[in-house]
Amino acid sequence: MAVLKHYKFANDPMARDQASLAADAIPHGEDALRVAGFAKRPDLTLWSQTAQKYDGPETGPAALRKAGFLQVSARYLAEIAD
Repeated sequence: MAVLKHYKFANDPMARDQASLAADAIPHGEDALRVAGFAKRPDLTLWSQTAQKYDGPETGPAALRKAGFLQVSARYLAEIAD
């Protein structure tokens, strides 16, 4: 298991999705679904009052584990301890 920082919804995602649709660059269709969804609901937002940022030493992986978002196996802990 791993956590990746993923910035799909940063820096004007709608323009990026529209460009990938125009270029027919991504075959899976998720970008088309997002464009259609936002066209139907222009007031739709991904902003959340309860969103939390986990990117610093005091809010990084340890905080994700403490929050129950990540689970660490005993085997993993043994591997990194060596």
